[in-house]
Amino acid sequence: MTYEFVNQKNSKSLASRAKKASSYAQRLLGLMGKKDLPQGEGLWFPKCNSIHMWFMKIPIDAVFIKKEGNDYRVIKCFSRLKPWRVFPAMSLNATDVIELPVGVIDSAEVREGDLLCINSK
Repeated sequence: MTYEFVNQKNSKSLASRAKKASSYAQRLLGLMGKKDLPQGEGLWFPKCNSIHMWFMKIPIDAVFIKKEGNDYRVIKCFSRLKPWRVFPAMSLNATDVIELPVGVIDSAEVREGDLLCINSK
């Protein structure tokens, strides 16, 4: 199953084919070892408020979100996180995080406070 995340303020899609990292192995490996992350794809980590960039080969955008009813509020955005970043990206108020291709935060005009809706496919 994949998920679509859409910014409600402008109807722009952050990801149309995001996968959900549910199992321990999926959460542990994440995007490590991936050589690319095509536009439209992403990885959603439920119940997660920090990520690391160790063993990553590609830069990413990361959006930290918090569930509000059926939607998600954007708590923090990190653009262009570089591989092997020493310190983790985190937001203590977030409940989930979405890892996205570089440039999605800018192209979807995602800002802190925006509401995202999620649709399963």
